Amino acid sequence: MNDRSDLSNPVFAHVSELIALKKTAETLLSPTQKKLAFKEIGNFKSPFKSKGLNFQEVRVYQPGDDLRQIDWRITAKYGEPFTKLYTDEKARSVFILSDLRTNMKFASTGDFKSVVCAKSTALLLFSALNRLDKINVELLLPDKIQFFSNLKKNDDIGGVLNTLSDATHPQSLPSDTISFDQSLTFTTQQITKGSVIFILSDFHDLTENHEKTFALLAHKNTVICIHIHDFLEKQLPAGYLPVTNGTQTMIIDTTKKSIRDQFTAKFDKRQKLITNWTKKYGLNYLPLRNDSNYIRNLRFFCEENRL
Repeated sequence: MNDRSDLSNPVFAHVSELIALKKTAETLLSPTQKKLAFKEIGNFKSPFKSKGLNFQEVRVYQPGDDLRQIDWRITAKYGEPFTKLYTDEKARSVFILSDLRTNMKFASTGDFKSVVCAKSTALLLFSALNRLDKINVELLLPDKIQFFSNLKKNDDIGGVLNTLSDATHPQSLPSDTISFDQSLTFTTQQITKGSVIFILSDFHDLTENHEKTFALLAHKNTVICIHIHDFLEKQLPAGYLPVTNGTQTMIIDTTKKSIRDQFTAKFDKRQKLITNWTKKYGLNYLPLRNDSNYIRNLRFFCEENRL
């Protein structure tokens, strides 16, 4: 039995449900991080060594070191110059790309994939706010890309939460007009080096042609692919299956093995692409099944990887 105490409506994500995730996000901070956040200091350690907030080590002076950082006590003791090194505490740049197109409005059991995406996005957003990160959010909608930039405090995210909620409700559009390719192109134009990039999608239109873009995103960035999926996408049972988008229901005939095998092959291909790129370019991969306790799983993933 799945623990679904933190989940509510399986079809629509109401704004109140998204706001409720703020409390969950607070538990992602360690006591030290909470203390730093309270003092309004960023929680992401810069890899660059310079005069900063935290002393790191003393080493033998090297050409180019700041003369102001020479440790004269140790220099006098050993007869050669030693330099103090520090690590900066810098605000992290976080970019969240969330796919909320028509294909995400599906579930055989559990929550719609769009609801999983909306709630997971909200959790990541609140977590980034708690860490005082610099946040950009790109929402991939059926007919447009909606971009929210330079989010720094809770007052800035009302538009994001409302759009997330609205996107989980039925749309009157006959089909999507925005592709995953367009979204990735937009992403590459917005990110800055050193960003943490979360991509939440079912990746239904992911192809081999996207490899160069993922390689580009992974260069000097941390990329996390959050693969939201329904168990039926991996293995269809034989029979006549009722499927609904929240307002309409249709029956799918899966009695033919060839149809089931073809369906499974498409899912396996998408998953293999992501896992191969994970190994090749150092991406991070998190599969989230919509009938699992995905909020808990996402929390554990973020805690283990200090995201």
